[in-house]
Amino acid sequence: RHRSDLPDPAGIGREAGERAVRKVAPGSLPSGRMPVVFDPRVGGGIVGHLLGAMTGPAIARKASFLIDRENEQLFDNGIRIVEDPLRPRGLRSRNYDGEGIASVPRALVEGGRVTRWLTNVASAAQLDLPLTGHASRGSGGAPGVAPANVYMEPGTASVADLIADI
Repeated sequence: RHRSDLPDPAGIGREAGERAVRKVAPGSLPSGRMPVVFDPRVGGGIVGHLLGAMTGPAIARKASFLIDRENEQLFDNGIRIVEDPLRPRGLRSRNYDGEGIASVPRALVEGGRVTRWLTNVASAAQLDLPLTGHASRGSGGAPGVAPANVYMEPGTASVADLIADI
C-alpha cells in the first residue's frame, strides 16, 4: 500500500460515523421480489463468491453453482467484470502466476456471461482446458487458483439514480 493512495484520517472517521448512523433504527420491508442496490462493500463479496465458482478446481470437483451454465446469460448485458493483474499499485498485481504463466488483463464476465473458467495446471488437465494464468501459490501444498485485481466496471447510472428508479 502507498500512503498517498490512502484517504485522510478525518475522511475515514466521517465515513465510519455515517455508516454507524445508518444502522440506527433500521426500517423493515414487506416480503417479496424487489430490486436491490448493493453497497460496494457487499458487492465485492458477491463477486468473490462468483469468482470461487469460476475456478477450475471447483468445476472439476463439481462443487460450483455454475456447472452446466457456461453459456447462460447470468447477469444483465451491461455487467462486465474485469481482471487486471498488471495494474500499477494493485494489491494483487503480478506479471506471472504461481506456475510461471504470463498474467494478462481480461474480462471474466462480458455481456452478462462468464467468459472462461480460471485454471491452474492441474485443473486445466482435468477439464481439458487451456491455462489461464491464475495459479496461486500459498505457504504449502499445490498451487490453487486466484484472480488478480478484479473489479466490476461502473455503469452509467449513479447510486442515487439507481435508488431513485426503485
